[in-house]
Amino acid sequence: MVDEFIKKSKPARTSIIARNNQDINMIINGDKENPFLLPYYEDLQGGNYSLIFYQNGFERIDTTITAVSSEPFSLEIALQKKSPYKAFLLSTLPGQGQRYSSGITNPRRDEIGFYYNVAGAIALIATGYSWYSYSQAVDNYNSSKSIYLEQTLTNEIDIHREKSQNAQQKMSNNYQIAVTISGSTIGFWLYNMFEAAINLTDQ
Repeated sequence: MVDEFIKKSKPARTSIIARNNQDINMIINGDKENPFLLPYYEDLQGGNYSLIFYQNGFERIDTTITAVSSEPFSLEIALQKKSPYKAFLLSTLPGQGQRYSSGITNPRRDEIGFYYNVAGAIALIATGYSWYSYSQAVDNYNSSKSIYLEQTLTNEIDIHREKSQNAQQKMSNNYQIAVTISGSTIGFWLYNMFEAAINLTDQ
């Protein structure tokens, strides 16, 4: 207590404090093993410093400052509480809401966000390819149908009728596949968004 009183009383060159008495931690130059709890009154040597300010359940702040020797430096920090609504909106890009809920003390959510990123990309590719396959099947059916309608000989009519029917069946199958995959993708997207909002913890 005496040392703290002395630090606050003397004209310190460095003063980094938390607004509204928030319990904010500070990491200097990536040293996560030795965080500081604000207020911080230690002198900083001249140079550039990478600072991370964090608190469980709040959005962290990453910034860089330049300290000049013999010149006073003062900084007041206030963190904004994380919002389930913001996590929901960020998850329109799968994984970003999960990343938003991660933190210094809860890095696991960042890893989960990566898995959602990958799953979202795979879902989009699968959806796009399924509709492309359906489009190709439609073109093939239209071509087969046109050839069938041009036939005049009985045996040729029978042959091309069968080809046209097969093409129609494939077109129908591809459509069902595309609709199913699209529905699954939409379901995944919505689940990802609600998961990010519901599982937004105070970590």
